[in-house]
Parts: sequence; C-alpha cells; structure tokens
Amino acid sequence: MDKKKIVLILGLVGLVLMANLAVFPILPSVSQNADVEILPTSVIIIEYMLPFVLFQMLCSFLEKHFGKRPALAFSVFLIIVVAVLCSLTIPELVSFRVLTGMVASAIYTCIIRHF
Repeated sequence: MDKKKIVLILGLVGLVLMANLAVFPILPSVSQNADVEILPTSVIIIEYMLPFVLFQMLCSFLEKHFGKRPALAFSVFLIIVVAVLCSLTIPELVSFRVLTGMVASAIYTCIIRHF
C-alpha cells in the first residue's frame, strides 16, 4: 500500500477517534458548568456512539450514491464544522454530539469501503 494512503487512513481514523475521545477529559468541567453530577453528563458519549453505529448503513448507501471521494471530503468538512459548533454552549454540545456521531460514521464507512 502506498505511503500516502497509509497516512490518509491514519489521519482520518485519528479524526474519528478524537471526535469521541476528546470528550472524556472535559466531562468534569462540563458537569461543573452545567451544575449537575458527572453521570448525567456522560450521556454525551452515548449521544456520539449510538448514531455512529446506527447510521453506518445509511452512510454506506449515500457513499455509493454520491461517490467515495465527494462523500469523504464533505464528511471531513462537516465534522470540523460540527466539532466547532459543539464548543458553544452546553445545550449545543448535547445536540451537536449526535451530528458528530453521524458524520463520524460517514467518515468511517468511507475509510472502510475505500481502502
């Protein structure tokens, strides 16, 4: 396999992983800012993982319909935008984590099917 493809694969997998793993260190501060215990704020992890798993079949269909490269490019752009939107306030964090999981599943589907 070409070195450029390996670097691209590792970069995209890292992007998907960071979209989920970046939440763990901020859970205590999110719970402090929301003035709730840490257990209810851990729901934002589930809000990412559930759409990530459920939308992979839909993303596979969309990727076949629109093509691999356009779907991957749009998904990478969209995950950056949604990740920035997650940083606004607590209610936006909760809602945009679902979108982050959906977009991450699109990236993951494109990676698996393309390489």
